[in-house]
Amino acid sequence: MRPFTMIFGIFIVLMMSAFIPSHSPVTTNDTLTENDKAGLVKMREEEKLAFEVYTFLDQKWDHQVFKNIKQSDARHGDLVKGLLDQFDIKDPYIAANGQYANAEMQKLYQELTTTGSQSLKDAFTVGAIIEDMDIADLDQLMAATTNKDLLGVYDNLNRGSRNHMRAFSRQLGNMDVVYTPTYINKDRYVAIINGDHEEGNNCQSIASNCKSKDNKSCGSKNGKACAGSGGNKSCGDNKSTCKSEKGSKKGCCSK
Repeated sequence: MRPFTMIFGIFIVLMMSAFIPSHSPVTTNDTLTENDKAGLVKMREEEKLAFEVYTFLDQKWDHQVFKNIKQSDARHGDLVKGLLDQFDIKDPYIAANGQYANAEMQKLYQELTTTGSQSLKDAFTVGAIIEDMDIADLDQLMAATTNKDLLGVYDNLNRGSRNHMRAFSRQLGNMDVVYTPTYINKDRYVAIINGDHEEGNNCQSIASNCKSKDNKSCGSKNGKACAGSGGNKSCGDNKSTCKSEKGSKKGCCSK
């Protein structure tokens, strides 16, 4: 009976080993550096600034370009908010209009709204300044991170800002005004305004769930929504659609 017992024991060991993983678990890119976190917080404030300045200028001048772009920046803010929630980072957003946790943004809001109130030409210049700053910051943040979730959303935002820059430069050109970039270099600016309008992929989110890890938001690795690094990559144009379960267009497409 002993040989049989040994053979049976070997058989049991082999059967059990078949259920033991041969490779270590695949790690996911769920952690962020401190610079990544600081960058997300800064972009949340920048998108709030853009939306609120454009809202102010729209009320002042009642021009369609501000109406269109402020809606885009509201959605951009939702994308960044989704990543803050996904990575459990405190949202710096202050609900009061024109109020910011970042002192630099607070100062910029006052300066930009004051300048933009002077004339429509100044208002378009203010728009160009905001997009100039956004593109420069997004370029820097994208170069400094390897996180696919962040890169997907930042690419979305950057594409939208380039389109916005083209819109403001076109309006200024109609007034024979040439904008001189402050944050990006001249070659980058010229390449942007001479480029075509950039379009992203069509996509849909479920109930505009751009918030938590459970809902696999706009920055999720599974590509469950607009800025994921999976199949449904970022949207950046006014032809893109984001439909909630209630049928509203919210939060996940850039323009």
